[in-house]
Amino acid sequence: MPSETHIEARVKSLNAVLTEKHGQVVGKALRVAKADMPAALASLKGKLPAAALQKVALAHSLAVWSDDHVSLVKALSGQADITNLRDVALHFNAKKLAALVDSKTVPENTVGATVDEKKKNFAIALQNKLFTAEPTAVLHRMVLDAEVPIADVNQRKGVASFLSNQPEFNIRTSSVYTALKHPDAFKGIADEHRPGVVEQLKTLQEESKGPGSNCSIH
Repeated sequence: MPSETHIEARVKSLNAVLTEKHGQVVGKALRVAKADMPAALASLKGKLPAAALQKVALAHSLAVWSDDHVSLVKALSGQADITNLRDVALHFNAKKLAALVDSKTVPENTVGATVDEKKKNFAIALQNKLFTAEPTAVLHRMVLDAEVPIADVNQRKGVASFLSNQPEFNIRTSSVYTALKHPDAFKGIADEHRPGVVEQLKTLQEESKGPGSNCSIH
């Protein structure tokens, strides 16, 4: 069972994105549910507008991922193009995440000789957690940002299109061969580029499953 300290930290994270009135309602529901968010959300139906419930659900997923780092929860929840953790993985690398980190609340056990080093290492740890939760989205971003070594521009664009066409595809747990059978798999990809795209996807899948694969996700 979550401790009172844990519950209050979670309430603080959620309150950072809510009005005072809604924050009080959510805080009460979360305390009664002993931090069981699905139960709390169920009890909040009819008590909060749908938009507020969606904001709470997003903030909660961000709070779980960031260990209740309020500055990250607040900053990411306030962005129109962020609706879930997958969106964070698609748009943020470690450097962008570090810019949102409050140096005063970086976990004490974070390695680093300086404040900046600790922020950077905390952001890298968060990025690795993103890779665990949303591996395909993280690799998709890396392809778009040219962090993955794909020399052929058409193949790079093709891989990005392939991943965009199948947002539910998990490159670590589902076979590329299964993804190839999806009706929209090659939407927007010219026939002559498809063989190369397939080979790049196979390589990405192998690398994503390799030992220590998180280490290169920076």
